[in-house]
Amino acid sequence: MIPIPTRVRKLISRFDGKCHYCHRPVEILGECGNRPTREHLIPICRGGNDALSNIALACEGCNQVKGDMTEGEYLEFLKFGRLPDSYIEWITKRMVVHAARRGILVGR
Repeated sequence: MIPIPTRVRKLISRFDGKCHYCHRPVEILGECGNRPTREHLIPICRGGNDALSNIALACEGCNQVKGDMTEGEYLEFLKFGRLPDSYIEWITKRMVVHAARRGILVGR
């Protein structure tokens, strides 16, 4: 039997063994995409932290698609099937800053 870390067991218990986003049951030894992951509701790169209030249980599939979207942005994406404007603005700004740091001309 594979040992399950205590923090993973507690997270699974806290969310009744279901993904915070798609509400499907997660499985420790499940098929790829259905395994449990520790998910930041507000990603670290967007100002989030490791506080318990910012952590949720998500299946691998939802966590990978969500990427660095906030919880609200991802829920909007699931509901409407398109990237939210706030996420597009954030990623665009991030790309411009990155390009400027590299000396790449933007907007020409």
